[in-house]
Amino acid sequence: MSIIKRPILPDALRHKIMDMVERGATNDQIAEEVRKEAQPYVSSEAQLNFCIHGIKAHHTRVRKEAGTERASSEVGLDSSDSQNMEKLKIQFQRFRKNSFHRLSVKIRRKHSEELRELLSDIEKVDLETFNREVWRSENKPYLNGKEIDKISYLRKRPNPDMVDQLDKALESGNLELHGNYIWGSGSTIYLPMVKDDEQKANNIKTALRILNDMGIDPIDKANGIMKVPGFGPNISTGLVMIYHPNDFAIYNKQAKIGTLEELGYDVSTPESYQISVQDLKEQLGADDFLELDWFIYVLNQGEYALNSWIFQANPKYYDVEGALQSLVEMDWQVNQHKDKIHTGDTAYIWQSGPNAGIVAVAEILSEPKEVAEGEEDEPFVKAPERINKAAKRVHIRIDRVLQKPILKERLLKNPILSTLTILNAPQMTNYSLTPEQADSLRKLITSEDTSKGPDEVRPSIYSKADALKNLFLGEKEFIYILDRLKSKKNIIIQGPPGVGKTFIAKRLAYCLMGIKADRRVTMIQFHQSYSYENFIQGFRPNNKGTFDIKNGIFYEFCHMAQRDSENSYFFIIDEINRGNLSKIFGEILMLIEPDKRGSAFAVPLTYAQTTDDTFYIPSNLHIIGTMNTADRSLAMVDYALRRRFGFIDLEPKFGSPKFKEYLMNFHIRENLITKIVERMTQLNEKISEDTKNLGSGYRIGHSYFCPANPENKYGDDWYHTVIKSEIEPLLKEYWFDDPQKAQKHINYLLS
Repeated sequence: MSIIKRPILPDALRHKIMDMVERGATNDQIAEEVRKEAQPYVSSEAQLNFCIHGIKAHHTRVRKEAGTERASSEVGLDSSDSQNMEKLKIQFQRFRKNSFHRLSVKIRRKHSEELRELLSDIEKVDLETFNREVWRSENKPYLNGKEIDKISYLRKRPNPDMVDQLDKALESGNLELHGNYIWGSGSTIYLPMVKDDEQKANNIKTALRILNDMGIDPIDKANGIMKVPGFGPNISTGLVMIYHPNDFAIYNKQAKIGTLEELGYDVSTPESYQISVQDLKEQLGADDFLELDWFIYVLNQGEYALNSWIFQANPKYYDVEGALQSLVEMDWQVNQHKDKIHTGDTAYIWQSGPNAGIVAVAEILSEPKEVAEGEEDEPFVKAPERINKAAKRVHIRIDRVLQKPILKERLLKNPILSTLTILNAPQMTNYSLTPEQADSLRKLITSEDTSKGPDEVRPSIYSKADALKNLFLGEKEFIYILDRLKSKKNIIIQGPPGVGKTFIAKRLAYCLMGIKADRRVTMIQFHQSYSYENFIQGFRPNNKGTFDIKNGIFYEFCHMAQRDSENSYFFIIDEINRGNLSKIFGEILMLIEPDKRGSAFAVPLTYAQTTDDTFYIPSNLHIIGTMNTADRSLAMVDYALRRRFGFIDLEPKFGSPKFKEYLMNFHIRENLITKIVERMTQLNEKISEDTKNLGSGYRIGHSYFCPANPENKYGDDWYHTVIKSEIEPLLKEYWFDDPQKAQKHINYLLS
């Protein structure tokens, strides 16, 4: 079914609207100013308002990305809203795993198809048919020809077998649906206060003519139907969603309250709501608005609320303080509430003993399941005999270690927190918190504790503008590298010494994540002695004088990424060509390819005990390598590895305006900046021309001349120090067989 998209305004008119937005003009003021100019491009006032909302949304996002302002409440999310969005994504994934809700979404889609077919034949839709199939809520479903209870009853009385039976019947065409499965009506019949059935029927036909007019935008359809007596926002926008499930959402009380408002979206008008809900659909990855609307509804009913828990540890049996100092992630035993603890929940870590209290805040990263105690936890277990190996565990991430624990005595003074179960029954491992207790505890920790966690409590937002600060690449060049990293998943950044290869690597990772989350980025450096055993897995000596199989850093990092599949992880290998790559990667060389990721391609490793002991690289893991093109001691990267990476060349940026601006910010004289630029550019030209011994891969990068401390002075003495201590040794190495040539260039730089 074809639809008309939002009209495209000419650039001049868009810029005019953006200027008015910048000056703080309201929507009405903008519309009044540009109405005549916009007439050739829009067919109605609603379309014009829709365009204005869209341009304002784009403008706000651009400014936010550029770091010039926080996102306003008009459109977009601030940092706390972004945290809530991450929680919402977890809730959405849990929603999708629920068999009844999957069935409900399928029913909505199936019945929407049936209603589109029914309502397209306007003359055949009489008042009785409209009341039975459109107006009235769910009514008389039939399974294999027999009437059954309303399907919605299964939500409160779960019956997995019945859900499975209905799902199969829907697929086979043996489930007959009647009534409306998408929205609820305030009455059982259309317009009950009007007694004239002929007038009602005419109203319905008027609404259906608007609905079936493919020359009208969805927003105009909704506004047009809303003007028909008896058709309010609920049914008018609901009908349009049935016809345009990928482009338009129902606008009713359930849609407006709760989730979107809590996230900071503008839901004040149908136009602003459509822009907001479209953004939410993209953020969550919902397939259509029929799915998203049902998710919002069940969320507003209190389903999938993220809970808070207290997890207790006894320091006699487990070194809590040592674990919190050394580990970012760990497994925690679950003895109580096994069926209620879920991914995304918050866990407050409680240390028992004389100074009992809350010592850390964590996020639960997995559902409770039977897993062996992790190797990373072993050093902190004081009483292995007390470990219940059959118990279920959850994987948690420590987000905050409290500088000053919230002690039991402090909690007893709080009227809400004094009712915590752990204060009166301290013998359990896991305790639930009421929403009121969780909110009070969160506020108490926020107000009293000044500590930071592994990611500064929560990772800070990191935009493309942040990445480009003090980076001398152009925006297009940076975006190209980002796109290669996203699509290829593995890239090698290569270039001469001093061009900022390592400097840009972490910025690429942060930018793709959208946050500065250091725990999801690991950096190592290869060298000639680096081995498979260091990288993947191998035998290591233990304190008993024997050997154990220990996992390497890449193996552990892959497992961490596997446990957190919703987020991207980045493994940075500095000087990647210094190691024997085939020896280091071994049999996993194949697995780094983008289309060989995931458990379907798992392989047994060299030291696997059984064929079932397999390993795979998850699709959310990216590899960034750096390579110095001027290192004579290195062999070429073998072709087997080369074809699995995208190669990015970085160049010296002495001629970049950003480089000059950077030096000026450190109050370096303009004539000294000119000297650096001109002489280093000329030197690099000479190096490039010497193709017999050197070439362009041996040029000298700009980072040698990038000061870091604004407190220092950077004049001629600084320049001569850089030349004598850093550039001169490099040039003497380059022309080791022609010292006169090296000295000639050194003298030129120092003159």
